[in-house]
Amino acid sequence: MASFYEDSPPLRQQHSADRSFYLFLDEHSWSGDLPGPPQVLAVHVQRQPGRGLALVEHSFEAMVPLAQRWLLARGADRTALDVSSGIYARPASEATLLAEERLRTLGRYEVLDHFTYDWEPSPAWVLALDRHEHDPDLPYRVFHRDFGPYQRNAVGFLQPSPDAASYSVTEHAFRTLNDVEVWTRATDRHWTDQDPGLRLEVQSFDRSRIAEHAVPQISDRAAAATTGRALHGSSPVPAAPNTAGEPHHRRDRPAPRH
Repeated sequence: MASFYEDSPPLRQQHSADRSFYLFLDEHSWSGDLPGPPQVLAVHVQRQPGRGLALVEHSFEAMVPLAQRWLLARGADRTALDVSSGIYARPASEATLLAEERLRTLGRYEVLDHFTYDWEPSPAWVLALDRHEHDPDLPYRVFHRDFGPYQRNAVGFLQPSPDAASYSVTEHAFRTLNDVEVWTRATDRHWTDQDPGLRLEVQSFDRSRIAEHAVPQISDRAAAATTGRALHGSSPVPAAPNTAGEPHHRRDRPAPRH
């Protein structure tokens, strides 16, 4: 924990006499240089000073509001988790704030799957079921995070501008997992085309990762429902970064830690 803290200062932290809460962007994790794993880290420390013990638990999450939700469930203060600096302090719209607030709601969403396309900060999506406002015709929700504008860094790769970029979170509704897969395939193609440095055919969605009990029964009238309904003004396929004509490359990578 001490070495991680030194290499990756927390995005937010909160302390009391017997507890500490940390929110990290794990920019230095090593996963074989492959996309996919979540890179937002939530850490909860419970101390027992009289016994000289500390219990540390953690969870990797695909998006900041999901990491905040995990910490809130363990007693963190909501206001202590608000991000006040950096790119995650610059939401693109009120719709982004509302989508994040829904994701933070305890007990509302059951996360079924997720995918992060690169190292933080990076586009990502989360597939979930809404347990509070379940729609039998459009039960699946996909939250998509993106950034912009992009700029070239010192080695010529495009990355979100550290001073000017904002982030967006949009919510999409789908009738079936087939519809979700169509959306993810389009998103995969978009980012593979924008990032030739990936050098692999990304297939972010794998239905085998979704527990069978999580798949809801679709009502008869769902056959006529619109698939891929976008909520709050979002579009079914993500827009390209606002750097027309330039490919989106990964930034220079730190060497893996041993």
